[in-house]
This record gives sequence, C-alpha cells and structure tokens, in this order.
Amino acid sequence: MNDSEIISTLKKYQRDMKICTMLIFILYFVIFVFGLKTIFDFITGKLWVISLIINIAAVVALKPIDKKRIRAKKEKKEFIGEHIVKRTISDVINIEEYAPNKHIEGNVVKASPVMPEFDSISGSDYIRGTYRGVNMTYSDVTLYKKERYRDTDGRTRTVDSLVFKGHFLRLNLNSQIDGYVKILERETPRKQGMFNDIVNTAKSLAGKSENMVEVESEAFNNQFAIYTDNDELVFYILTPHFMESIVKADEFARGATNIYFNKTYVDIALDNRQDAFEVRNIVGDQRSLDMARQYIRNDLYKVIAIVDQIMTKDRLFS
Repeated sequence: MNDSEIISTLKKYQRDMKICTMLIFILYFVIFVFGLKTIFDFITGKLWVISLIINIAAVVALKPIDKKRIRAKKEKKEFIGEHIVKRTISDVINIEEYAPNKHIEGNVVKASPVMPEFDSISGSDYIRGTYRGVNMTYSDVTLYKKERYRDTDGRTRTVDSLVFKGHFLRLNLNSQIDGYVKILERETPRKQGMFNDIVNTAKSLAGKSENMVEVESEAFNNQFAIYTDNDELVFYILTPHFMESIVKADEFARGATNIYFNKTYVDIALDNRQDAFEVRNIVGDQRSLDMARQYIRNDLYKVIAIVDQIMTKDRLFS
C-alpha cells in the first residue's frame, strides 16, 4: 500500500470505532433511563412492559456492537503493525517474523533472571529477526503478580499488581561464554559514604547467594548491582567506556535497565512502563502518518541504543 491507501484504510477503522463507541454510549443511556422508567411505571401501576422491552432490546444490541468495536480495534492494530510499524522497523532490523498481537513466550520470560516473578503475562509487537548480523527476539511485555491483603472487614482480597511493563529482548551470542554476568539497576541509587556502603551492601546481599562484585566506577556501582560467577568476564564486559555508554543509554530510555549475559545469549529488560510502537495520534493525513512513524523510530532507538553498546563486545558477537 502507498501512504494515501494507508491513510484511507485507517480512517475507515477509526470511523467504525468512533461510531461503535457513540452507539455504546447511547445504548447505556437508554438502558439507564428505561431501566428507571420500568421500575417507576411498575410502582405507579402504569404500562411498564413497553419500557422493559426497550430496555431488553438495548441490552441485546449492546453486545454485538461492542464486539464489532473490539474487532475493529484489533484489526486496526494489526493493520498498523503490518503497514506502518513493520515497514518502519525493517529499516533498522531484518525482520523474519512480526506479530502485532503476540509476545515472547511466558516460560522464556519467567526463566530470565532479569525479570521479576509474575503470575500473568500479556504483550505485543513480537519481532524475530537479525540486527547487525545477530539473531534477536523482542516484544513488549506486561507482567502482573497476585498479591493478597486484608480489607477493613478482615476479609482476604487478591489484587493483580503491576511488576513490569516495558521491553524484553534476547540477543543470541555467536560464541559461548564461560559463566554469567547479571547487571540489575537499583530501585534507588546508592548514597555514598562508609556507613551507607555497609547498609547498601547488606541490602544487596540479603536473600541472595550469588557472588556480588563491584567495578572501578563508583557511579556505576551506585546505580547498578552486579552478580557473576566469573570475575574475569565482568571486567571484560564492564570496561569504563561500556559502563559510561550504558548509563547514557539508560538515561535516554528513561526506565530501569537490567542486562544478563549467559553462555549463548544476552537478555535485556527495560522497564519504562510503556508499550513501544503504539501510534499515539489519529492518522488522518500525511503529516500525522509521518509523526506516527517518527514515534515508532524513537521507541526503537531507546532499545537499540542499549543493544549497540552490548554489541561492541566483539568477542561475544564476532
């Protein structure tokens, strides 16, 4: 499709969704008004059957219209994914598979040490392909964990708590490494000082049996906790230039960045509480289509900036 055809098709989806939304609003209003009228007519002894029939008809009509709205929304996302997102991303990534409504498998995410524990997963924008000759998989991921609490009446309640929302990416190494290095961004940067060093070290080690190491950069140590079973590998990966670049890329991404090097792959988890590659504006003309493409490029560069720094490790990818 050319741009004018893309814009025309999106206008149709947007018009269908708008009409469905308006009809749903009207039907809810009818249900509310004639629901009250049915009750009032019944109490006052008036003919309430007609009001009840109108109310039932509105309820019956609501479901197919809502289904049509949901279907139009899904088809719109798939259309945007195929004709805008995929074509924009393919300028940077050699895409072998792209699925707008699919995500990386839950067991892969659950097994990654840089991802939090979770009970349910959703996501979108699954990408499998190559970047600079390296095999990769990517998707947006949203994770929830069930948490129990007691309400004011002492009853146990369960709520789904958001624990991760952002991007998960796996790069396949071209050579196997001996050991692992896990880099976790701290929830809050460490404060400096001898007493704070003792407290922060205790916090970092609490509940962990892993070997925690520190590097020469105090700023990096304050922002990230590093775990490994191979100290030599740490100092190969975390060179001064690499650490400086990761900090800058993390600032650009505006999220919590966690990285895991292990044997044949690297996992990157970026929790910035955002879905990438979402078209944020209504596409109705060439200008808004160009803006949508630029939003997608900006989202891509946030992830690629970190990937580019990791791929400077020629021994891992050559």
